[in-house]
Amino acid sequence: MIGTDKLVLIHWIDARDVGDSQWHSRTEVEETNGAYMKSVGWVIHETQNEIKISADIPTDPDDDEVGRTTVIPQGCVKEIKEL
Repeated sequence: MIGTDKLVLIHWIDARDVGDSQWHSRTEVEETNGAYMKSVGWVIHETQNEIKISADIPTDPDDDEVGRTTVIPQGCVKEIKEL
């Protein structure tokens, strides 16, 4: 079996570039926020530093491949809801 049978919705903040990656005013930098994200997936592995979720997991217990995996740093996580 891969990971757990825990399906979750994670609210988290991702990094974001300021504007178009050229020179920016201090005001523009100060007004740019991280990107608020929502991700859904099966918990594959979780540590103190990160949580790894996959959108696609096999039903065959002998199959160990997963698909569309996201690794989210724990410091970016705002909320985790079990579905």
